[in-house]
Amino acid sequence: MQGSIQKDKTTGKYYFIVDVGRDELTGKRRRKKKRGFTTKKEAEKALAIVLNELNLGTFIEPQLINLDSFIKEWFIERQTQLANSTIKNHKCLYRNHLKPKLGHYKL
Repeated sequence: MQGSIQKDKTTGKYYFIVDVGRDELTGKRRRKKKRGFTTKKEAEKALAIVLNELNLGTFIEPQLINLDSFIKEWFIERQTQLANSTIKNHKCLYRNHLKPKLGHYKL
């Protein structure tokens, strides 16, 4: 995996671009870009971390999901770890208080 560091001419800040592999469906290469570093050294450090994660296979590309989808997955995961009454109370609190006001927000 290769990456490059460049300086944005308009803002004067540094950013890096790294190849994160190929898209399985289209075959096109996927790239990750991270901006906003004040020094080149900061950008190099962040690039090294991402390259290390890619080499170890621990890199997870961020996804934009809403809170409602996340909480549904969380409840499924926690069903084996918490008592049924606790899950029932949590679902009730989420459904009545959090979901109507926050459920549509992206994480």
